[in-house]
Amino acid sequence: MKAGPKQNVFDLKCYPKKIPNDSMKQIIKKRTDKANQILTHWNQYKERIRFIMK
Repeated sequence: MKAGPKQNVFDLKCYPKKIPNDSMKQIIKKRTDKANQILTHWNQYKERIRFIMK
């Protein structure tokens, strides 16, 4: 597994070592999905504000 940005490496170190690789991948996928969801919401929100401010 390749380590991405430093924060990811840190996050991975926090997990217990016993988690098998597959569930690890699932956890990471869930977290990225969640992050992406939040990002999309945030972007929509910013667009709305920009629209209102015009």
